[in-house]
Amino acid sequence: MIRRTFLKGAAAGIALSGLQPPASAERLAAIGKAALPQTDFPSDDYEAPEWLRYARTILFDGYSPPVYPHVADFDARRIVEGVKNVGGNLLRFQPVGYWAYYPSKTFRVHPELGSRDLIDEISRECRKAGIRFYCYTGYGHPHMELGWADRHPKYADWILRDPDGKPYGTYWHIGWANRQRVCLTGDAYRDGMREVVRELCRHDIDGVYIDAPGAFGYVGVCFCEACRINFKKFSGIDLQRLANLASLNGLPFEWGDTLPAGTDVKALTAWYAWANELMR
Repeated sequence: MIRRTFLKGAAAGIALSGLQPPASAERLAAIGKAALPQTDFPSDDYEAPEWLRYARTILFDGYSPPVYPHVADFDARRIVEGVKNVGGNLLRFQPVGYWAYYPSKTFRVHPELGSRDLIDEISRECRKAGIRFYCYTGYGHPHMELGWADRHPKYADWILRDPDGKPYGTYWHIGWANRQRVCLTGDAYRDGMREVVRELCRHDIDGVYIDAPGAFGYVGVCFCEACRINFKKFSGIDLQRLANLASLNGLPFEWGDTLPAGTDVKALTAWYAWANELMR
């Protein structure tokens, strides 16, 4: 709940921990309001189906066997039987983790996948058993090992860049300490993840769940060329004013966290407003 509160009023929390002397309540309110994402989404007349209202959901993660690291061990029938045995009627299946476990043309595909499509395999078993299922994917997920993108130029623009254009930042994730942070605000990654959703929706599934689209604290400020241009166009502020934040491994995202001395809070507030708008 603390994290969710932070994401709704991100810059207010940053200002609280980073400004010296402490900002006034009026100043904090103004900063928080400037960074809040807009929520005036148009109505699409969506109504949740009855089965979703009373779902008994079982979560399946793709960060460990029988998917990662060895797809050969994956048995869709056994997984669906397990869901039934514990009384579940809805499965959250993860076809995108460190790799894609279906023949994606966008996300990097598990090297052991071959001609298989684990979404289709799960779908067939779920339909036989009368179990609903939806696909999960992380957003801003640090899925690439250090140096992997250097050998695969297709993903070069997915990597978080420092003010000198060099990759920076790693993230500990499910036992792996060498996961490289991605450029959450860049054109290439965002275009790629939209295409991932399209790929998922071409399967026989009941929905798609995108995890943590506003998890800026897990990622950080990217200084790639696309981010520099787009941020300047949005705010009129040079992204270089936040160069000192590249010394952080991610951004502070809890109330007790602090920022480096001299952080340009006005520029950071604008950055959060921009990032929130991108997520919207």
